[in-house]
Amino acid sequence: MNYYLAIDIGASSGRHMLCHLEDGKMILEEIYRFPNGMKNVEGSLCWDIPELFSHIKAGMKKCGEIGKIPVSMGIDTWAVDYVLLDKDDQNIGKTYGYRDSRTEGMDEQVYRQISKQILYAKTGIQKQLFNTIYQLMAVKVQESGNLEKAETMLLIPDYFNFLLTGVKMTEYTNATTTQLVSPATKDWDEYIIERLGYPRRIFTKIEKPGTLVGRLTKEMEEVDEIRDDLKTDAEWIEIGTEVPKLAKEYFLVTGSGKYFRNVILDPEDSICVIELDETGTKYRILWGLVNGGKPTSELPSHLMNHEVKMIASGGKHRVIYHAHTTNTIALTFVLPLTDEAFTRELWEMATECPVVFPSGIGVVGWMVPGGRDIAVATSELMKSYDVAIWAHHGMFCSGEDFDLTFGLMHTVEKSAEILVKTLSMTSEKRQTITPDDFRALAKDFHVELPEKFLYEKEELHFTK
Repeated sequence: MNYYLAIDIGASSGRHMLCHLEDGKMILEEIYRFPNGMKNVEGSLCWDIPELFSHIKAGMKKCGEIGKIPVSMGIDTWAVDYVLLDKDDQNIGKTYGYRDSRTEGMDEQVYRQISKQILYAKTGIQKQLFNTIYQLMAVKVQESGNLEKAETMLLIPDYFNFLLTGVKMTEYTNATTTQLVSPATKDWDEYIIERLGYPRRIFTKIEKPGTLVGRLTKEMEEVDEIRDDLKTDAEWIEIGTEVPKLAKEYFLVTGSGKYFRNVILDPEDSICVIELDETGTKYRILWGLVNGGKPTSELPSHLMNHEVKMIASGGKHRVIYHAHTTNTIALTFVLPLTDEAFTRELWEMATECPVVFPSGIGVVGWMVPGGRDIAVATSELMKSYDVAIWAHHGMFCSGEDFDLTFGLMHTVEKSAEILVKTLSMTSEKRQTITPDDFRALAKDFHVELPEKFLYEKEELHFTK
C-alpha cells in the first residue's frame, strides 16, 4: 500500500497527515501535531524556522515508527513570508512574520515607482500590506545590506523543500501571493522587479503544483546513520558515462566478482557504498570492498537506469537489480529477441505475470557487457519497462525497494522456467491464455496492457 504525507503548517499549529486509498476512497490519518506562532525577536515578529523544521523531521520519523513510510510528501504553509539566503545558502537576517509592523509605509515607497493601477493590472492581486512585494521594499529601505548579500529568496514551504532536498524552486500558486508574478506569463514580472530595484538573481524558477522537487538529501536519509563509518579521502574514479541527475547521490553497490550469498557473511568484503561527484561523471568508494576490488562492472548501466527510472517513476524507484537468471538466458537462444515475443510468451506462462509486469519486457540483443553502448540501450528500454533482458547474459529489474524488485525478477524467471519446461515437452501448446483473456484480466485487476502485445498469433514464437 502506498502512503502519501501532507505537512500542513498554519500560523498557530501544524500537522502531519498520512493519506492512502482504500476502495477508491481517500483515507486520512493525523500522525503528528505541533504548535506554532510568531515570536518576538528584538522587537520584531518572526518565525522560528529551526523549531518548525525540527517538527517536520519529527513527524517524518513518526511515519517510520508506525511502519507507514510515504512514497512522497508535500509541505504547505501560509503565504507571502520568505527566507533570504547568501551565496553559501546561509540565512540572512530575520525570518519576519506577516504581522510584523516593518512594512508600514512601504506601499507608498512602491507606488513611487509603480502606480497602484499598473501594479494591479499587471498582477491582479489584492493589496495587502504584508504581501512580499512590500516586505522586500522594507528590506531594501531598512536593511539594504541584506538584499545586496542575498543570492536566493525562497518562500517558507519552498525553503523547507530546499532543506529536505537541496533543490531551490518556487511553487506557482504560492508565488502569486508575492504580488510579483504575471498571470499572463505565469512567471516573475520582470518589469516590476526591475522598477523596484530588487535583484533578479534572488528569484528562483517557478514550477507548477505537483512538480517533483527532488529526493531527500543524503543528510535526511540512511547515510546519516552510517556517516561515522564513511571515509571521504578516497580517489574519484571515472564512471564511464554521465548521470547528472544523480549528482552527489549515494548508492549501495555489489562488488565485481563478488557473490550475493556472501553479503550476509562478510558485507565489508562483498559490497560498498559509493558517492557520485557534483557532475555525475565520477564516483568514490566511501565504505566496503576492504579486501580490494571495485563496484560491479555494469556500474554505468546501473546508474544510467537509476537516472531513467528516477525520472520515469517520479523518484519512487530506488533499486536496480541485475542477475544471471538461468531460464531467461536459455530463452534468449530460442525466442526472437523482441519485446513482443518475450512479453507475450512469459505473460502466457502464469496468470499473475501480466499483473506483476503489465508494461511488458524489453530485450537488448547481445552486446559487450560493462560498456556505455549496452548502458544506453538498456536505459532507453527502461523508459518504458521495469524489466530488461540482456540476450545470453541476464536480466535487469527496477523497483521501489529490494523486496518488490526481487519479487519482480523472481516472477519473470519463474515464468521463464515454466516456458523452458513446456518447450522440453512439446513445440506446440494445446491451450493458452488468449488476447481476449488478457483484456478481461486487465479489466478485473485494474491494469493497462499495451495492445502491441495482444496480437493474434499466426504461429508460435518458439522458433524463428
